[in-house]
Amino acid sequence: MRSFYLLNGWAMSAAAMAPLAEALTPLGQVTVLSLSDYMQPSVEQSLAHLTRLIPPQTHLVGWSLGGMLATQLATRGNYLSVTRLGANLRFVASPTWPWAMSQNEFNAFYERQMAFPTRNLKQFERLCWQGASHSEKATHTLVDLNADAQHLRWGLDTLAQLDNTQALNQTTIPQFHVFATHDALVPVAVHSHIQNYWPHIHSVQVAGCHAFPVQSPHAVARVIYSFLHDHHA
Repeated sequence: MRSFYLLNGWAMSAAAMAPLAEALTPLGQVTVLSLSDYMQPSVEQSLAHLTRLIPPQTHLVGWSLGGMLATQLATRGNYLSVTRLGANLRFVASPTWPWAMSQNEFNAFYERQMAFPTRNLKQFERLCWQGASHSEKATHTLVDLNADAQHLRWGLDTLAQLDNTQALNQTTIPQFHVFATHDALVPVAVHSHIQNYWPHIHSVQVAGCHAFPVQSPHAVARVIYSFLHDHHA
């Protein structure tokens, strides 16, 4: 039986991954990890902790920040596959990877989070749901407005640091990217640039917004199953 470890995104509630976890259950055993499960003083220590926490021969599935961390884990652990959901290679743009949030935008977001955390989290949730219907937003809990401030700051610092442009070349297990067609946080161009620069990596788009793992969990589970089946993983 397959074993899946799901890594949650920044500021996401514990319930945010529940729809996808349920949709993946027919494919194997599913364990969901939240930010609080693996936060350590540094990114490197957090990755080392996750490597000890997640057993080998496991399929990694990460959403947003969780997908970026899963990318790093895939270079160092004995895992079977890595699936990244709505996860850019860099959250903050650089000269070599401009398809991300600008440094000025990130700095402003960071400052708002420090000064007005609840207001900023509500704005973040609106960005996650941008493009979704009102009924979809009303049905699901996405962002944890009571999340620990230290955890949130750690997550933002991690988003600012992570650069996975080299990690894709260092990963030998099957890699899968899933992007949404109307994601307000990850530019749609990322999908095509990954296809151009890393043609050996499977990348697809599904209809939806940044919250697509909650919006369409069964559709996401189907494309993950198809990917694993095609790669005999």
